[in-house]
Amino acid sequence: MRSLTASLVLLSLASQAQYNSDNLKVAPEAPTGITYSWGKLAIYPVVANAVFTQAHSTVGETMPLSDAITKGALKINEQAGGGQVNSLLATNTSRDTIYLMQGEVVTGGQQDRMLAQDVLLAPGQSVDIAAFCVEHGRWSAGADGSKFTASTGVGAQKMRKAAAKEKDQGAVWENVAGYLKENEVSAPTGTFNALRTDSIFSTEMQGYQNHFSGLYNARPGVIGVVVVSGDKVIGCDLFATPGMFQNAFEGLLTAYATEAISNGAEPTLDAAEAQHFIERLLVDEDGLEKRVNDRGSMFKEKGRTLRVSYF
Repeated sequence: MRSLTASLVLLSLASQAQYNSDNLKVAPEAPTGITYSWGKLAIYPVVANAVFTQAHSTVGETMPLSDAITKGALKINEQAGGGQVNSLLATNTSRDTIYLMQGEVVTGGQQDRMLAQDVLLAPGQSVDIAAFCVEHGRWSAGADGSKFTASTGVGAQKMRKAAAKEKDQGAVWENVAGYLKENEVSAPTGTFNALRTDSIFSTEMQGYQNHFSGLYNARPGVIGVVVVSGDKVIGCDLFATPGMFQNAFEGLLTAYATEAISNGAEPTLDAAEAQHFIERLLVDEDGLEKRVNDRGSMFKEKGRTLRVSYF
């Protein structure tokens, strides 16, 4: 009887810990002196309740890819034997677990790439990781040979969608070319990174980073955001813990801002309408994966959902 009772309690707690609109809600208003809107973006924080937070309290801390590369804790290289366009080798040389997130862009190697999958890389572990090329016109080693030496954030929203949903290299290249054209950026090798290093574009990007960077860290329980430009939700990213969200946000901000700069308009949807979006997206977890996979992706590890993204 005790075993049955314990099982029922665990089942009840598991059901309460779902990604649903009872557990996750858009913060209705910003603290005094803070605005969640700037330029062509509104980014509304999603806050988890105590049930969700407790249920995910055993999700361990991870080091983000950008920090890991900077610290030399993560080595990303071309595959041996000349490299493969859609596969890289990632090695964790540290004592920390490193989180590599789908959509992150790394530069170097034979050509710049965007990661096509999420990976939790354990200390000392090496894995092959799927990737998409985001530099159509280069297949030659740079100054660092086969190594990837930097991360430039997350690929723009249409690129993320092409990688996650269509899983098509041609569609990724088409979207890279589209962003370069929209912003009138010339790139001899067709690299997406030319956009991020263009002086006009990077000045606009800096404005968004100055306003939004670190904006949500002081508010307890923020595990994600709903992102608006014009009259549309252009993105939503939710994570299992506030730490995972905080580690990912700076990279994701580059994706949101790239979309806003390239195709956006002054946001007209308020926090209440962002909450309505969350209620529709998270109406029930049983159908969540299908709804997300129509316009986004999920990352699950050992039966737990660690990331939910809508593009």
